[in-house]
Amino acid sequence: PRMTHTIDDYDLMLRMVAGGLGVGFVPELALGFSDTKAVVLRTPGGVPPLRRRVHALTRSTLAASPTVRALLVELQQR
Repeated sequence: PRMTHTIDDYDLMLRMVAGGLGVGFVPELALGFSDTKAVVLRTPGGVPPLRRRVHALTRSTLAASPTVRALLVELQQR
């Protein structure tokens, strides 16, 4: 493939793909934050599924925060 542009913003990348400007690779997590109705989603074949491990670190005083707990729940569900 001929690369003419690189970008680190998944939402913008998906908008560019929807506009017919090319293809892109994004993690599944990024699909939940953008309108993907105008793009065709495909999973690469012939390769094992990609996995990643995410660690969350916080100070003990913030661990009881409802916001931090909600974030951790979201991360665990992905």
